[in-house]
This record gives sequence, C-alpha cells and structure tokens, in this order.
Amino acid sequence: MPPLGARLNSVASFVPRGAVVADIGSDHGFLPVRLVATGVCARCVATDSREDPLEATRRTVEAYGLTHRIDLRLGNGLEVLFPGETTVVVMAGIGGRTIAALLSGGVEVARSQEMLILQPMTEAAAVRKWAMSNDIAVSGEDIAAEGERLYQVICLDPRSPWRERVAPDDVRLEIGLTLLRDRHPLVKPLVLRMLSECDSVMAEMADRIRMDDPRFRRWRDRSLQLEGVLRWL
Repeated sequence: MPPLGARLNSVASFVPRGAVVADIGSDHGFLPVRLVATGVCARCVATDSREDPLEATRRTVEAYGLTHRIDLRLGNGLEVLFPGETTVVVMAGIGGRTIAALLSGGVEVARSQEMLILQPMTEAAAVRKWAMSNDIAVSGEDIAAEGERLYQVICLDPRSPWRERVAPDDVRLEIGLTLLRDRHPLVKPLVLRMLSECDSVMAEMADRIRMDDPRFRRWRDRSLQLEGVLRWL
C-alpha cells in the first residue's frame, strides 16, 4: 500500500465510503490508489496538468493493478471532468489562490459535487474566501502535522450555504473558524507560527521603511489580531 503521510491521511479521512473521487493534481497517485485498494472508492479519476507527473501516477496505478478502476486524465483543474460524473473533488498540495482559481474556472463541476476536499499549501484564507463568495458551506476542517510543517484541510459542501452570519476577518479566514471553535489541538501551534512570520516580516521591514508606512501597519495589525486569538485560546 502506498504511504500517504499525515497530510494525505487527513484528506482521506474526509472521503465518504462509496464516493467517486477526482484527485486533481494527483502527482504520484498515492491517494486514489489507497482509496480504491482499501475499498473506500470503487473508482477514482486522477488528473494532472503535466505529462510527467501523470506518467508517475500511471506507474503507481499499474504497480497496484488498478488501471481498470482509476481513470487517468491530462488537463488543467476541473476542465477534464463533466458535472455529475464524480461525487468528491480533492485538490491537495496546491496553493490556496490556485485552488480558488481552479474552482472558479470549473464552478459548474464544483457545484455538482457532494464534497470538495481541499488542502492548500499556502494562503488557506483564499479557499475560505472563495467558499464565502460562492455561498458554499465549510463542513469540516483539520490540521495535520508532518515533520515541522502544519497542513490545513478544508472540506466544503456545495449543497449547503455559507453558515457564518458575520463576515470573518482575514486572520480568522486564514486559521479556520471551525478549527478555532473546536480549539483543535494544533490550532495554537498554527497561530504561533503565523505570529512568528509576522515578527520576521516586521523585523525585515523595520530596516527599510517607516513604522507608519501602510505596509508595516498591515503586518502590525495582523500581529495584534493573532495575539488576540492566542489570548482567547
């Protein structure tokens, strides 16, 4: 069985049994192979926008004898799918802004899914902003620790509307409202890392710009917000 690691194990934990999954940007194909081989999914679609990673996926699929149950497709984002042919779309290991752009480029397909499972490597707020602007609910969230890194997993339900009555600020969109409400055991380390990044950026800026510069003030305000979140935690 191919190894997934904590990051993809968290992604896999959201996949409901019986789902037909499209893994967008499948890389080596470990996730769809695991889902099919363990009986979670009867079949999957694995895609990539480049030939070399798709060929790596092909080798993995062939090695586990699953070519008849995992369909490989070359193409960008959701453009290789038809609305309704899959029930779950996974986008993992991609930047948050790229995920949002791919979802916007294939919004009809995205809305036809029962679930979108998204694991942004950066800028998680961009994913939640996309959900908010498209009136789609965040149905689950997780943080996975892999070595020194922390990875967020965001699950969206296109069948349900955005649930928050008040628009959250950017800091809370970056952290995750469900993670905050549930006081996920890794949310404090996540906030501390975000605060450390603020401190590093402000220290670098201090040598180049005035403290009343709007760019510096934005990072200082972000730092104050994060400190407020820490006190609440």
